[in-house]
Parts: sequence; C-alpha cells; structure tokens
Amino acid sequence: METNEHDKIIAFDTLYTNNHIQMLKIVMPYFDKQMQGKLAVYIKYLEFRHTLDQCSHSHELSGCSFHKEEFNINKLCSELSPFCSGAEKEKLERIAGIFRSIEMYKEMSRTMEVMKDFAPDLFADGLGSQPDNNMMDMLMGMLSPEQKSMFEMFGGSNTHESDRLDE
Repeated sequence: METNEHDKIIAFDTLYTNNHIQMLKIVMPYFDKQMQGKLAVYIKYLEFRHTLDQCSHSHELSGCSFHKEEFNINKLCSELSPFCSGAEKEKLERIAGIFRSIEMYKEMSRTMEVMKDFAPDLFADGLGSQPDNNMMDMLMGMLSPEQKSMFEMFGGSNTHESDRLDE
C-alpha cells in the first residue's frame, strides 16, 4: 500500500474516533480472547456512534477534513487496487481501459478537427466517406482491435458501420 492511500485511511480513522476509543484499543490485548471479541464490538459501536455525531454537526474539522478531489478514474483504480481480489483488480483494469479508450477517442476527434483546419482538401468529401481513404486507413491502423471497436461504438467511423450494413 502506498503512503498516499495509507494517509487517507489514517486521516479517516482519526476523524471518526476520539481519545477514549483509542485508549480502549490500546488496552484490548490485555484481556482474554472472549473479552477481546466483546470489546472489539463495543469499540466499533463507539466509533459508529461517534461518526454519526460528527456527521450530524454542520461544522468541519479543519485539521482532519477531506477535500473533494477531482475525479480521475486511473488514480481511483490504482488506489483501490491494493484492497481488491484478483478478479476485482481485473474488473477495475477493464473499467479504466474503457475510460482510457473514451479519452483516446476524444483526443482523436480533436486531432481530426485540427487536421481539417490544416488540410481541408483532404476532408472536402468528409473523412472516411470513401472506403479507400488513405488517411482514415492510416489512423485506424494505429489502433488496437479494442480501440477500433470502441471508436466505432462511439460513432467515430460511419464508413465502417455503413460497410457492415451493406454486407
């Protein structure tokens, strides 16, 4: 676990506890096994009650508060990954891959718009309106099969969709 994730967990735990709860955690190992289990439940109950009290107040503790972070799917997936099973990690990677493909599609669309400004004659008939359009073939050749299907799914290539409909 990276320090950043560890710091977030510690900050959360610090925000939703108090000194008396921490003292109970310290003395817990001095009790027998049966009493430790009961004490653990009691500690969790106290943390829950303390959390409810903290959330019902409208003020924010400035020293331990959490700020809203900008959403970044890749960062979120990498922070969650250490806490996931193998199957969950694979799902996270697939989700991140989808978002990367969407970002790649957006970037390709922006690039195509810029290219239209630089070479309007190449795009006079519409990019990809002819099956033998070398520019589109070159760009599509740079994509992996997954990226190509994602590009087509988001309407990036009307030619390829119309070709399939004609077949």
